[in-house]
Amino acid sequence: MRKLMGDKGYLGRPKSKDWEDDGAEKHYRKSRKTLGPDWYYYDKKITFEYNSNGFRAPEFDTIDWANSVVVFGDSFTAGDGNAIEDIATTLLQDMLEMPVINLGSSGTGIDLACWNSLLLHETYPRPKAVVQLWSSMHRYAEYSTDRNERSVYSFHLPQRKPYCAMAHHWDERNKMYVLADRVLWKDKLPYYEASMFDVTVEELEVDFLEEIDLGRDLDHWGPESNIVAAETIATNLKKQGL
Repeated sequence: MRKLMGDKGYLGRPKSKDWEDDGAEKHYRKSRKTLGPDWYYYDKKITFEYNSNGFRAPEFDTIDWANSVVVFGDSFTAGDGNAIEDIATTLLQDMLEMPVINLGSSGTGIDLACWNSLLLHETYPRPKAVVQLWSSMHRYAEYSTDRNERSVYSFHLPQRKPYCAMAHHWDERNKMYVLADRVLWKDKLPYYEASMFDVTVEELEVDFLEEIDLGRDLDHWGPESNIVAAETIATNLKKQGL
């Protein structure tokens, strides 16, 4: 049985870390000096706890999937730069008064969100609702083997590393992934889509979730942005009868 695929460092066991990546602590120290003691994250410690599938979520065998809302996405959903209590899925859980399962995975694209959505559909009980917070239209994943001979997915962000030829039209492929995901869940449960990327919002005709402030990494939503995102999601799910 295929497993839902989370953080790129997934090793098949839970893990905990204090920084998102190798450069995060150095970047934070510089920001701390610049922004001073009034900064929300000046003295706020963050611990990133991941389950054995690589998500900031409980172990899957402990989840009551049939009574939960499941949220897919990338690092904005995963909550990079934010303490667990400040991320949209935690806030949404409080607003809805039901479990909200964060299946956000940093650096990933629409394709992985759709693959995980399919695996959820085929492997676990049907949840109360599904939320897709779509990533960039131009990200994609490739299946490969790492230096330890493990089968892994490498995630490509065109602005940061070599990008495949434009002839591949990854944005068009992502549109088809999205169409398939919509058909997968149609008429089965409340289903809400939004994005924090302008191009994705325009191409997929979904709601825009605005960036109002920034998290500790100064690259993702901050606490206020997460509140607005959670409120928007909650409002739209309730309109659909959740």
